[in-house]
Amino acid sequence: MINTDVITEWKNDEPGKYTIISPGIDVNHARYTVLHNRMTGKSMIVDEYKKRFDRMRSRIMAWANVLKEMNETVYYRHITLTYDTHGTVGEPHKWRPNDIRDFELKLRAYINKVWSGTIIWGMAWVGEIQPYSKNYHYELMIATSNRLFFKNGVIDDLWDRGFIKIAEPNAPWYLVAYCKKKNQKDYWYFPPGARGFGVWVSPCAYSGIYRSKVLLRFHSLKIWQMTYLIENNHGEDLVMDLEQKLYGVRAPPSDWEWKGSWVKLENAEGQVAELMAADD
Repeated sequence: MINTDVITEWKNDEPGKYTIISPGIDVNHARYTVLHNRMTGKSMIVDEYKKRFDRMRSRIMAWANVLKEMNETVYYRHITLTYDTHGTVGEPHKWRPNDIRDFELKLRAYINKVWSGTIIWGMAWVGEIQPYSKNYHYELMIATSNRLFFKNGVIDDLWDRGFIKIAEPNAPWYLVAYCKKKNQKDYWYFPPGARGFGVWVSPCAYSGIYRSKVLLRFHSLKIWQMTYLIENNHGEDLVMDLEQKLYGVRAPPSDWEWKGSWVKLENAEGQVAELMAADD
C-alpha cells in the first residue's frame, strides 16, 4: 500500500498546471495539487496558496535583512499604487502585465535625473487584494542613499493608472508588516499572471555583508533546491558553506511528478485515494 501523507505544503519546483475555471473570470487558480513520488510511492497534497505565501514572506524578509545590516545611511519611501477601476478621476484602469515593472523603470529614471548621485539600494513590492472590492494593488518600498522629496503630482504621473499614497518609514520592516496581511493575499482573486511580490537589491548594498548576500540568493532558489542543499551540507556554517553550491551545483531532478490540480480539497483527496486503490 502507498504511504500517503495529506499535508498543506510541499517542497517541489514542479507543482503542475493551473486549471482555468472559466475564461474571462479572474479566478483561475487551482489551489490543491497532488504529487506522487515515483521512487517511494508516497503521495502528497500541496496547498499552492500557502506555498506561494510562504515564498513571498521569506524573500521580502531576506531583502529587509540585507538593508538592515548595511553600514551606509538608508532612507525609505513606501508607495501604495492602486487602480482607478471606476474612472473616478479619469479613464478607468485595470491590472495589466508589466504595470509594476514599467513604474519601477520610470521611478529609477526620475530619481537618477532629479537626484544625480543618489544610490538606489533596493526596491521591493508586494501585491495585494483589497478586502471588499477585490481589486489588485501594489505596496512598494524603495531604499536610497539620500532622502527623497517628491513634488505633488510626480508619482501620480509616473503611475498613471489610478491613485497613490506615499509614506516615509524608518525601516524596511514597514513592508514586511504587509506580508502578515494574509486576508489580502487571497490568490483566488489575483489577476491571471499577476505576481505576488518582487525584490531587487543593488550590488552596492552588499559591501561588507557577504552573509546577507548569500542568504538572499539562497531564498531565491526553489524550495526543493533549498531542502536538497540543506540536507547535503555538512559544514559548520550552513550559509557560508553553501556559497559555492549556490552558484555551481544543482540538485538532481525531483522524483515527484504532478498528478492533477483542483480548486477543491476533496477533489485532491479523491485523487490520492485513487492512487492508493491503484497500488492495492
